[in-house]
Formats: sequence, structure tokens, C-alpha cells
Amino acid sequence: MATLQEGHLGTWLEGLRTQYVASSPESARLAEQAKRALPGGDTSEQAKRALPGGDTRAFTALWPYPVYARESFGSTIIDLDGNRYADFSNNASSLVIGHAHPVVVEAVSAQVRRGTAWSVRNPGEVELAQLLVDRVPSIEKVRFANSGTEAVMTAVRLARAFTGRGTVIRSEGSYHGVWDEVANDPRGLGQPDRPAMLLATFNDLASFTERAHEAGSDLAAVLVAPVFTGGGQSASGYVLPEPGFLEGLLELCRRTGALLVFDEVLTLRLEVGGAQQRAGVMPDLTAMGKVIGGGLAVGAVGGRTDVLSLSDPARDDALHLSGTYNGNPLMTAAGIATLSQLTAEEIARINEIGADVEGRLVALNRRYGDRFSVSGCGSLFALQLRDIPGGGGLLGQRALKLFFTLQGVLGWPYFSISTATTPDDVHLLLDVSERAMQVLDEVMANVQKAAIA
Repeated sequence: MATLQEGHLGTWLEGLRTQYVASSPESARLAEQAKRALPGGDTSEQAKRALPGGDTRAFTALWPYPVYARESFGSTIIDLDGNRYADFSNNASSLVIGHAHPVVVEAVSAQVRRGTAWSVRNPGEVELAQLLVDRVPSIEKVRFANSGTEAVMTAVRLARAFTGRGTVIRSEGSYHGVWDEVANDPRGLGQPDRPAMLLATFNDLASFTERAHEAGSDLAAVLVAPVFTGGGQSASGYVLPEPGFLEGLLELCRRTGALLVFDEVLTLRLEVGGAQQRAGVMPDLTAMGKVIGGGLAVGAVGGRTDVLSLSDPARDDALHLSGTYNGNPLMTAAGIATLSQLTAEEIARINEIGADVEGRLVALNRRYGDRFSVSGCGSLFALQLRDIPGGGGLLGQRALKLFFTLQGVLGWPYFSISTATTPDDVHLLLDVSERAMQVLDEVMANVQKAAIA
């Protein structure tokens, strides 16, 4: 039996669904078609015939079916029905200079005319790698991949192969992509008779030290994101490292002979040299993605020369790390163009906007009953519904994402600022956030009245 909370939230959600269906018939039509080729789920009819859940990416999921884009530019997405959205998702924060930036469009268009993929070396790969070496002090060499997931996988394999050890400690609940340990070359893999990954608690140096003792002489690496997040719909938000935590991990690695690996796929945008620049801690290896590809699929590992040299194909004992599209010309053209625009001044500007929005959301949340958690770091911030006593949290989250979408804002619950974000976009986000808090406050007040009655 549904609780009072679930009943009232369900009524709100059904009303939102009715509005959404009326405003997006073309997205509904394509969602029905996609169902034929993407695996199942209950979000759309056409999409789920071919795609699971009607999509390939979890973060685009929306009930009762997802938004389908027609075009985008700057900070704006227009869907198949002509609805306009202020985009604060920015393709999971990867479009740090916005959609269809003229510099990126020109660079990629010119490269398409020259060729899209080659089985010989790509000069753009050299240029992009050098840009990363110049920007991030801990990086001496770079190895490209095709996603953040692949970047983390490659970093872990390099660490294991370099140390000759198998065990890795990571933060429990932290998001590092979606992957499993599958490789024909046994080097760099965990030993089958012991856990390959040990879990510790972010910001708890003692828990990492305990796991290091457990791993003993088999500890190959410590893997952490310098700013913790569980990703996707996780309730963790953003958790900043406490003073001394990252420094303690570095000292632990030096003491044990393990490598310190930072996952900066998300956080490299926070400074020219990434979140590690903010922290003043230089890891041995850094996994990168998102912004360095300018909106195209990308991953990369950067770090110490002696570690990265294991992947040098000229070596007789090279660790084989390859991919058909690694360092491909289209991606490097977009990446070079994007980094040319992502200056220290622009990074500081969007970080300031993000911090201001986060502060305003905190103030609004206090005004409306503190039903949300607000967290952030620079140009990244999150607004997440707290647990609802008596149930209804899932319905509430589903309703809030649909509410933001109907009001013309994409991104809930994880938002990012791009260099294309306008003051009008920010005003809309804050206005919609306040209205969402007001509506939820009214829904919960009705629940209390019904309970008394």
C-alpha cells in the first residue's frame, strides 16, 4: 500500500507527466522507435524495442521518456518539438565551452575534410598530449583512450604492471566508470586468490592505512578522485578533501611503494592543472576525459615517464594498450580547440559563477525547509533531494527531474557551468529551483494535513 507521501508525490508526478506528454510528441515518437533496438525498460515505447531503457546512457533517462535533441548551440538545446532548454548538464560536464562553439566546429569540420581516422600517426595527438603536459605539472607523458572508464582501466593496469603487484585501494562509493578486469595479457591484473580492489572511506586516512596493511606487499595503487562524487543519481553530491587527506595518501603510497592515481575525468576543469593543482598534491598517474575531448569521445592517462613508458610499443616487453580510435583526429581537433579557449581566466570566471549559484541554492534551501542537500566545487554543483520520511524518495527524484525539464532546465541533480552559460540561464535555474522547493514544500504540507485528518 502506498504511503501518504507516495500518494501525494505520485499525484504531482502524474500531473507533470501529462504536461510533458502534451509538450513533446516528437520525443515520444522517437522514444517508441528506439525501443525496437535498445534494451527494454519502461521509459519509452519506440526506443526500448531496440535499446535497453530506450537509451545507451543512464544519465539521459527521464520518465516517462527522454528528451530527444534537434540541435544545440552555446548553452541551449532545442528538442524535436522546438522546446528550448538551458543546458546545465553540458553532456555530463564535458562541454565546458558550450555546444557547437565556433572554434570547435571549424576545427572538426576542417579535420573531417582531411580525414576522420588513420592507421598512421596523427599529428593532432602530439599537439593535444603536449598541451596536457604543459597544463598539468604531474604529467610527463600521455596515453589516449576513448572514455573516462578506459582511462581509469588503463591507469590501474599500468600501476599493477609497473609495481608487479595486484591490489588497489579505492574510495567506497566513488564513481570511476563502468568496467571489469578483462585482458588477455595477465600482467597488470589482480591475483585470483585475493580481492583485487579494497574499499576505504574518502577523507578517512586511517581506513586507507588499514587497507594498506591488509594488502601488505601486494599494494599496487591507491585510486581516488580528488573531489569525491558517486556520479549519476548518487546521493553523495560533491565531497571536498579535508586538509591533509590527499597529502596523507601520497605519503602512504611513498611509504609502501604503491602509486597514487587521481581520477580527474570530472575535475580537470576546475583549474588549468586540475583539482590536483588546487590541492597541491601531484599524483603518479592521472585519468582524464570529458573536457579534453571537446565534446567527442575521449580518455587519457598522464603521469610519470617511467610508468607510461611501459606502454611504449617499441619495447620488447611493452604492455599492450591499444584501441582503434585512440587519439583519433576528430577528437584531438576538438580537444585542442577547446583547451585553447579554456584559459585560467575563463576557468576562474565559471568557478566563481558556480560558487555563487551554490551559495544561493543553500540560502533558498534553508528558506524552504532544508529538504535538499547542496554541494559543489567551482563550476560543478549538485542539488539533491534528501530522504523523505515515510517513503517516496524515488517518486520525488523522478518528479523533480521532470519538473526541471518542463521548466526548461536540463541537468538535475548534477549541474555544471560552461563558458557559454549566460546570466539569464543562471536566473532561470535559480527561479526553477525555488519553485521546485515551493512545490515540494506544499506537497509535504498536504501530506501532514492528510495525516492529521
